[in-house]
Amino acid sequence: MSLPNCKTLQGKDDLDELLFNGNIIIFLPERVLAIKVITELNSEPRETTVEMSVQGPQMGLCEDLATNITLIRRRYPSKNLVMEKQKVGTPSKTDIVLLYGTDYVQEDVLAELKTRLSEIEEDMIQAGGQLQNALTKGKFNLFPTMMITERPDHIVLNISQGKIAILINGTPFSLIAPTVFFDFISAMDDLYQAYWIKNLLVVLRYIDIMVTLTLPASYIAISSFKPEIVWSQLAMTIAGSRSGVDKSSNEKKPYSVTLKLDIPSAQIQPGKTNFQLLTERADSIHEAIRVMESKVDKQFDFGHCRVILFSKAILNEDQKVLLDWFMRRRDIQGISFLGVGKPSAKAVLKIKAKSERLPSNALVLAFDESVNTSPYVITEILNDYFMRLYEDGIDAFLPVIEPLKDTYKIDTCAIMKGTTYKGELNRDETRILNELENTPRRGHISVATKHANFFIFVDKLKSKMKIKYLKGKKPYVEVNVKVIGTIEEAQKKFRSSRDLKEYANIAEHFMNKQGEAFFKHLQRMGVDPFGLGLKYEAKNGVTKRVRENWKRLYPEIDILVHTHIDLRGSGTMY
Repeated sequence: MSLPNCKTLQGKDDLDELLFNGNIIIFLPERVLAIKVITELNSEPRETTVEMSVQGPQMGLCEDLATNITLIRRRYPSKNLVMEKQKVGTPSKTDIVLLYGTDYVQEDVLAELKTRLSEIEEDMIQAGGQLQNALTKGKFNLFPTMMITERPDHIVLNISQGKIAILINGTPFSLIAPTVFFDFISAMDDLYQAYWIKNLLVVLRYIDIMVTLTLPASYIAISSFKPEIVWSQLAMTIAGSRSGVDKSSNEKKPYSVTLKLDIPSAQIQPGKTNFQLLTERADSIHEAIRVMESKVDKQFDFGHCRVILFSKAILNEDQKVLLDWFMRRRDIQGISFLGVGKPSAKAVLKIKAKSERLPSNALVLAFDESVNTSPYVITEILNDYFMRLYEDGIDAFLPVIEPLKDTYKIDTCAIMKGTTYKGELNRDETRILNELENTPRRGHISVATKHANFFIFVDKLKSKMKIKYLKGKKPYVEVNVKVIGTIEEAQKKFRSSRDLKEYANIAEHFMNKQGEAFFKHLQRMGVDPFGLGLKYEAKNGVTKRVRENWKRLYPEIDILVHTHIDLRGSGTMY
């Protein structure tokens, strides 16, 4: 026959192998023909994502039933492999295929599985987990009797062990039944390891299960019945959750260190938290901590110290010495928030906020940018502050915290010049600093002019600063600010997009003037919190001469602010 992929068979050809490879066998009176009719499938096997293997095959099942059957047959080319196609689900009529080897399967197990499949009354079967639940009679079984897999080699292995695989059309996962506890402990990679390594991995998994089940209960039982036999560093620690350093009036002991210690409670209620304040004067922070340890019956755990406060007076001292002990502790240097306590760190730590559900948690939540999005709250981490403090070309800043009756006020910030406390920014200046730093905190823009008073709720704000160099002229700084927001409050009714555009132009002009006045104030203070000096050094080189040039240039350099505001709407009122 003159057909493609057609050949005449000889007596030595293996008919089973040809059939398994996708051929049709045609018996004619004179000869026997084989025509290859395997189709190109659109759904290709995908890489395994759940049962990944290091040394084994990397491809798994796909959502096409015919492709999955082909994958199994190629790995199990035996005439004893039987496929039985059925439908489950009343309206869905999902195609499923039972795969098993007639030389290995147990007939009673196969009959039971077919009976349960015929009794399924589910309307929709779209995944292996649904079919597993429908086939399971006991709804409260501790151990499952079926296993879900996405690996063809796993399916073939279980078929060769007398189990039954159920392929489901539309899902890349297959069911294997029945299963025992050991099936969930073993892995396909065990087959590709040496004998002793394989058995060692299995033993380690059993040990892990026993430790997971028994260790927490044993620890609680032992520590409750006889706490003195438990290692004291595990059972007897106390969290130094907040700390503060003030300037002492004693010149020989200049540091007044305060620790706010959490006292855990069985009941968590707002405003019912308990804590203990310890204060010690010493010639170093290390010495103060060691003396305070003699006043409690537990060890201090500074891994929970999320807030460290300093008074203004102590920041005017040598900050390198002040921060040395904190920076050497790896457990807090990357997680602790810093702040300035006003009038003192101890006065702030004394406050018991009514909103606290956990001891001393109010300050931590105030500084957490995922919880508190107020643009007036500046956040500074210990290691970032230390870097800014000693980096030429950028200045450090800290939030200022003032105690109220039952809470705190955090809406201003202190700014440094090198390691010297230079001054404080007011509330509006703190907000502008926060916004131009591109932090996640977003708030509103208050526009007050002769012609309009309104508020813009800021959805997104992004700023970019660049030093511009013109030939034959002095360089200048260009600050581009892009704002996306909505009108939150206004006295005017908006009837068209033209009104929004008019208010956007007013707000842009207002923000340009406000931003340039803010930068002028920073220049008069001689501080550079945005790191413009670093940008200048990156362009001109990191040398002493370049730094001196920048110090002369910065107080007089022109800083131009260009704002673009995109108002997306006027709220829900029109």
